[in-house]
Amino acid sequence: MVLDPPGWRKTLVTGLRHWRLDTDGEFWLHHLRQPGLLMTLAFPTRFLAILFTLAASFANPSGAGDGCECSGYDVKRLSKLCPDELENLFRLGSANCVPIGYARGKPLLMLDARHPRTRAAASGMFWKGKHFLPCGRMVNQWVGFRAVEASVSLAPSELDGQPCIRIDYLPNALIFGGTFDEVREIAPGVLLGRFIERCPTPRLKGYFVAVMSKP
Repeated sequence: MVLDPPGWRKTLVTGLRHWRLDTDGEFWLHHLRQPGLLMTLAFPTRFLAILFTLAASFANPSGAGDGCECSGYDVKRLSKLCPDELENLFRLGSANCVPIGYARGKPLLMLDARHPRTRAAASGMFWKGKHFLPCGRMVNQWVGFRAVEASVSLAPSELDGQPCIRIDYLPNALIFGGTFDEVREIAPGVLLGRFIERCPTPRLKGYFVAVMSKP
């Protein structure tokens, strides 16, 4: 069965609502729906590369590259840092204004997973960054499409009370409902983010990095 590009995008959006990485390292997409088709798939994480390649072949928006690089700063080393090191780096960052433009993103750690780096790598096959809009809004970039908006403002951090760029999602937002991000610039154009669950009390769920693209 061959799916057209819009069909693949719909499949990915539906699948993102139900994905998890289980303890055996297998990635499940539950109830992927196409007209006349209902299927449940289970396959090792390495085969996600196939899905990613197919989806990316249909659409790759300008500026939505797969890499996360920044001249003069080694972003890749952030993937090797432990939670305490990332927290210290975040404390040293700054937030003077809300950014505008596209920031290519990469998940670093998913702290509620048994294998935080593996889970982050799996998430990174779908989530690709954030578009910061002049109107004070942000929309996430996924493989081949944009979805899930949030409001953006400067606010005190839950960590230390110092200014940060806060990204607030609505309670019913797809995937990120009931959460917010705290972001600071740790080098020119390099944003380090904390992904936080809002209720019942703020709980840190992970870290990500996003690099602003050049105009």
